[in-house]
Amino acid sequence: MKLKFGKRLFVVCAVVLGYILSSKTVHAETFDLTYSSEGITTTVTYSVNEDNSTVAITDCSSIADKNVGIRIPETVTNNGVTYTVTSLGEYAFSNENNLVLVEIPGTVKKIGEKCFDSCYYLQQVIFSEDGLEYIGDRAFFHCALSSFQIPSTVTTIEECAFGYATFSEITIPKSVTTWGDSIFYSSSYLKTVTFEEGCTVVPPRMFAGCKAITTVKFPNTIKSIEERAFSHGGTIEELVLPVSLQRIGESAFYTTTIKKLVANCDNVQLDTNAMYGADVETVYCAKDSTFYKKYYGSYNTNIVRTDTYMQDEKINLKFGESYQLSVTNPVGTTSWASSDSNIVTVSENGLIVGVGSGNAIVTAVNNGVSMTCAVTVGEFKLNKTKITVGVASTFQLKATDGIEVQWKSSNSKIATVNAEGVVKAKKKGKVNITATAAGTTVTCKITIKNNERSKLESYSKKPSAYEKNIAGFGFSKIKRDSKGNYIITGHFLNNFGQSGSYLKNLTITVYKDGKKIAKQKYAKFKVKAPAYSMKPVTIKIKKSKITKKTTDLRNGKITIKVSGGTLYR
Repeated sequence: MKLKFGKRLFVVCAVVLGYILSSKTVHAETFDLTYSSEGITTTVTYSVNEDNSTVAITDCSSIADKNVGIRIPETVTNNGVTYTVTSLGEYAFSNENNLVLVEIPGTVKKIGEKCFDSCYYLQQVIFSEDGLEYIGDRAFFHCALSSFQIPSTVTTIEECAFGYATFSEITIPKSVTTWGDSIFYSSSYLKTVTFEEGCTVVPPRMFAGCKAITTVKFPNTIKSIEERAFSHGGTIEELVLPVSLQRIGESAFYTTTIKKLVANCDNVQLDTNAMYGADVETVYCAKDSTFYKKYYGSYNTNIVRTDTYMQDEKINLKFGESYQLSVTNPVGTTSWASSDSNIVTVSENGLIVGVGSGNAIVTAVNNGVSMTCAVTVGEFKLNKTKITVGVASTFQLKATDGIEVQWKSSNSKIATVNAEGVVKAKKKGKVNITATAAGTTVTCKITIKNNERSKLESYSKKPSAYEKNIAGFGFSKIKRDSKGNYIITGHFLNNFGQSGSYLKNLTITVYKDGKKIAKQKYAKFKVKAPAYSMKPVTIKIKKSKITKKTTDLRNGKITIKVSGGTLYR
């Protein structure tokens, strides 16, 4: 490893705590050794363990010089006895603010509680070889570690061991089986977390307050994510929950954003409020999974299914209509079948066609998974099956629930039909108009008669039936003549005490179903009506004044309105 330090510091780091200047036995269980290198002097206290062959470093006198690195020795000798250094005791190097680097040999098995607590400038810890087994409470709390590699021999990490760490990534070895609480608490620079294959648990509050985490990599051995493990975090871009995951504890991701959650664990147990406060933007899961049931219908979370399924479970088709069914997330080829091919046919690629009215089930089988879609095909029929119309009129036939219809007239001399189903009555007679779709034909029987309407209004022809001093029209019939004019017949009532010979500024307007179809103005309309009389009258509306010349007068509501028309003598 290349050390990013100055030359003088590199020399200091290269010695084993410098040269021994003196040794002093404090009592039978402890002794002090004083070291010096390049003008830096420090005293280290060792405590002899019960086996009388190993020692622990329990204290280190304050290091006066800045930017100092030390190398823990594998062995030390006192009074002719050589001991193996196996542990770094509680508080041994705590608050050493001039310490920037420590190299620890494989003989050290334990780093005690708060051993390097508040070494604010400690940037690197190098393990010359694996051997460490235990990291105590707050052992590296509030250290400025730029990186850290947990040895593969570590089995226990206690509470807040790396609280407020400044490294950006960490790998959790599978060897660790005993965990404390809040191990990486508020490590605000930590971005990437990787668990080795073989890890089975994420301990409580392990990464609580780590707001910079964007990447978490779980192996297919993780079984449990404990309460608040990632609470008060930042934004995780993608979190893949492995198949092995069995449980997520309370508020495990509280106030943490997860942009993409891939839940490969179908039946994971979610503790009460397990995902409480978690902002999950999109979850990828199977339909029968725990996460689908939790987030289905959520306004804030999108669901993308990961199981094999047919997108459409129910389809309504028009007669003759086709539709492409598809299987999402297929494995290999898919086979298709219809329960009734007289209603719905299906191709080997899932294209369905409605060929008959009724209901059928289309089944797709992929990788042993059977999926169905209920298909309803609408009835193929015309809006009219029988109708009588007037000569020279046109009207629209419609094939309900039909597409790509082929229209045909049995006698085009009597009536024609175009590709849109518009029928034109040419002369009196009877004719059949047929519509064909998907091999099925339906028929409308048409009778063509004179284009006229009788009994437009009911009115009395006796002047005595009306009030005195009024005048008006009653219309009984309208017809289209051979030249295309409208001929309207009826009566004119003059219930005044004097005769009249003409009406001045008369306007006649004809409506069908509320829409104007003709309008004629007369500057002077002759009537010759004696006093208190009801006289027959005929009104002609010229073809040029008819706005819709192909109107069928036989059907619909015909209304004739009169305006103006002052009676003169």
